Amino acid sequence: MKQYIAILPMLDEEKNKLHRPAHLVYLAELERKGSIYLKARFVDGVGGMVIYNAQSLEEAEQLAYQDPLVIHGARSCEFHELLIV
Repeated sequence: MKQYIAILPMLDEEKNKLHRPAHLVYLAELERKGSIYLKARFVDGVGGMVIYNAQSLEEAEQLAYQDPLVIHGARSCEFHELLIV
């Protein structure tokens, strides 16, 4: 299993507030399945990040693009593969 970080910059604060509850439910389900290594929000309010456990970048992207915040345009995504040392 590899780890991929999705950096999720804020695009729309109002949409973020509206869809945050569904986002948290979605992430909790992924955590339960073992698909999330770590998640965090940035203290300065500019967004957050999720580190996914996935077999490929494509799998990590699929997980992130199903996030309600991304679906509804509250956040964008930027991906990088991690090597945790």
